[in-house]
Amino acid sequence: MAQDTQQAPAIPQRTRSSARPAFDRDSAAILVGVFFTFAPIGLLMQMVPDRPGNLLAATMSAVISGSISVAWAATFITRRFWMLALIIPLQLIVPTLAFGISSRMGWLGASETLSSLGIRLTYGFTTIVSMVVGYVLMIRFVRRLERQGERDRTELEMAEQIHRALVPPIDIREPGIEVHGRSKASSSMGGDLIDAIPRTGGLDVYVVDVSGHGVKAGVVMGMVKAAIRTRLQSAGSPREVAQDLSRVLADTIEPGMFATFIGIQIKGLVAELSLAGHPPVLRSPAGGGPVEELPNEHLPLAIDPDEQIISRRVDLAVGDLLVLYTDGLTEVMDPSGRLLGIAGFKALVASQHGKSLEEISRSIFEAADRFGPREDDQSLVLIRIGSALLDPKAGLRPGA
Repeated sequence: MAQDTQQAPAIPQRTRSSARPAFDRDSAAILVGVFFTFAPIGLLMQMVPDRPGNLLAATMSAVISGSISVAWAATFITRRFWMLALIIPLQLIVPTLAFGISSRMGWLGASETLSSLGIRLTYGFTTIVSMVVGYVLMIRFVRRLERQGERDRTELEMAEQIHRALVPPIDIREPGIEVHGRSKASSSMGGDLIDAIPRTGGLDVYVVDVSGHGVKAGVVMGMVKAAIRTRLQSAGSPREVAQDLSRVLADTIEPGMFATFIGIQIKGLVAELSLAGHPPVLRSPAGGGPVEELPNEHLPLAIDPDEQIISRRVDLAVGDLLVLYTDGLTEVMDPSGRLLGIAGFKALVASQHGKSLEEISRSIFEAADRFGPREDDQSLVLIRIGSALLDPKAGLRPGA
């Protein structure tokens, strides 16, 4: 039986970013293009009367028309939709005030230097020039985005290839034990690590969840895998691996980042298990009884590198199923905002009793997808104990 020694500590919570898009040089460039594209609307309005407005009236109309268009574009670029409450009334008030005051001041009389035809030709030519300028700016912006998009796609493809190389699927079938693992990143590269290392006399399995998403978390995850593999070259228990890894991460990753950890070492019908900040390991007994939780006892790695991490002994039985996973599966959220949660995940595991590991894995991922969108990396490792482990001399062939 598993022996609990202390209450699980509070785990730092990840937050979802709700930041609006940044206003940068590209945004400014597109707004200039919008201004020149829509400013001619004001010029065209001055050409409608029998006697077109003078240069001041045309300039005022063009500036007001272009500025209002820029305000609309800026609202949608920055997603500050509350600005619409200001833009819509100002769109009606500003032209009325501007032209009302200018008319009373006598500034909007007909042009005395050009005929109506000359004014229309001047305004028409200016309209064409302005629209060409706006078009050129728009095209330059689009082409810059295309070039940036090509670079981004290349980088994403490279990130996906690196992620596949670092976190390949796990499929181990050895005398006495079977392991199946899959990891699905929420973007091109994720921060979840699953790894299984067979060696003479036993098997080591590790699941690590680096805080954050994307390339930054993926880079740290790759460093974690290298550190674990290097540490295991000189043997080491899950407790020792976790302790060393916490110190390494505390010295190398940026403040605020951390990693949750599961390490399990199986020898015969005994497992040594260490958790740090991670959701509990689940054990589904061979007889199909209640699913048991093997809970976390420590803070995530790198939070307190001096914390003394302990391990526990877990006595196994033939047919037991151990379920290791990351919180991307339990924290998936339905449209109403309800989490699947540990209880829902345990019920899902219990319903899969007796199926093959591949069927269980597929069913769990499909159920999570049906429950809600994947907003965090999702990883799952299943370990089933076989009868060959009844022989204390049985062991797994060494491998990498």
